Amino acid sequence: MRNIFLDIRVVLIGFVGFSLFFSRISIYTYLSDILLSPQYGFSEKSIGGLLSLAGFGDMVSGIVSGYLTDRFGRKETAIIGLLALLLVFIAYTLPFWHKLVFLFLFSQGFFITTSLTSLNTLAVEINPKYMATITSIYGSMRFFGYALGPILSYPLYANYSLRGIAFFSLILTVTNITLFLKIFFK
Repeated sequence: MRNIFLDIRVVLIGFVGFSLFFSRISIYTYLSDILLSPQYGFSEKSIGGLLSLAGFGDMVSGIVSGYLTDRFGRKETAIIGLLALLLVFIAYTLPFWHKLVFLFLFSQGFFITTSLTSLNTLAVEINPKYMATITSIYGSMRFFGYALGPILSYPLYANYSLRGIAFFSLILTVTNITLFLKIFFK
């Protein structure tokens, strides 16, 4: 276990997975709340429909990310997904975000899954001898992001609305890209 936790690639992939799940659930959680507000006036049914677009983006991404992985490689596809995700998080900080929220949700689901598909493959390839252990650690770190996202992002939402969460997600993604490039592309 010590050797696995000392491998910076395991820690990094786990952190990227944590960040992606953290951003995903944080935005979904508070997006629902803000769209129900009188300022935006979305109905509960329309919000449910909008959130399902993210899931549809996830499904479509599976096919595309498999192609990209075969064509360009796992590391490259992870970076493509993360770079595209930057644009989605930037879009959530713009004043008119709510008018195109359907596009941003689909894109968010699409590009998170594009990144995760490659990361899942990279995780199991780090050290084939410890594949099961590394996969468990990586999976656990991702789901900690899901579990902690709404709790840890609440202060951002309370003080800065959805823009605060999007900006923090942007910072996490820039950090992930920088570290990923430094560690996997040396």
